[in-house]
Amino acid sequence: MNKMPPRLPSVLVVGVNGLIGHNLYIHFKNSGWLTFGISHHPGSDVAFSFDLYHPDYQSLESMANQVDFAIICSAITNIERCKNEPSAYQFNVINTIDLIDYLCRLNVIPIFLSTNMVFKGTSRYYYEDDDRYPTTTYGRHKRAVEDYLLKSGRPFLILRLCKVIGVEYQDGTLLTGFLDRLRSGKEIICARDQYLSFTYVGDLIRALQMLITSKSYGIFHISSIEIFSRLELAVQVAYFFQLDQKYIIPCFMEELDFSEPRPQHNSLDSTRIIGMFGFSFSNLQNCLSMIKTNYENTQSLKQAIHF
Repeated sequence: MNKMPPRLPSVLVVGVNGLIGHNLYIHFKNSGWLTFGISHHPGSDVAFSFDLYHPDYQSLESMANQVDFAIICSAITNIERCKNEPSAYQFNVINTIDLIDYLCRLNVIPIFLSTNMVFKGTSRYYYEDDDRYPTTTYGRHKRAVEDYLLKSGRPFLILRLCKVIGVEYQDGTLLTGFLDRLRSGKEIICARDQYLSFTYVGDLIRALQMLITSKSYGIFHISSIEIFSRLELAVQVAYFFQLDQKYIIPCFMEELDFSEPRPQHNSLDSTRIIGMFGFSFSNLQNCLSMIKTNYENTQSLKQAIHF
């Protein structure tokens, strides 16, 4: 008797209209997984509207009963908004924990996207079990949800990310944002003493698929191993695309008007996932090459339509 092939996992993407959520949704749907997407904004990937400010769990129940995993992408990530708007705590902490609790009662495994900013940022390459002392309200929001999951006694995944980047045309992420400003002759103010690694969204997708299919739970760091200052990244973009560097304005962190202290070092040690799966992260040159290809293809398409 022939054995039935194993059932593919099913996922719910909460916050499907954002960069991460959209890319996860498209990947898993194209991979044949049963995939649902929800958001409080309308969009082609949205199965129905779900407002985390005012959640209606009854409307979510029929969908949640069909999925194995829920990937929580929705969050207010703007650091100034988190500090200045009381509603950000309700959204990022209270309602996110309520959503996770609701999903867990339906035996859905939560996957929570967190950040390097749960750490103080006074050193490089934080490990998964290092002490967390966030310097920003945003980081404290993320730590609060992490604490809930760690104490829950239930299976979960926490993926800590560094600066998330994409490679699509004008997607508004760090590298493409630098490129677009340089091409337009607009200044970029870059700290020479703030250091960061990045998380390429394609690496996040690959890592998450490996973790789900292997039924690996706990905390994982998903970040490239390279570290650059913001100034170095901007210079690298200008050099790669042969653009004038005169629009890159160096500064020090102390010159920037932050309402809360920002971490100086924004990097994570990803050896856990590297060791478990032999995972390899995309480097800066890989990402710049992909950006170049996508921009060239988009420009060619625009020219073809124009003519």
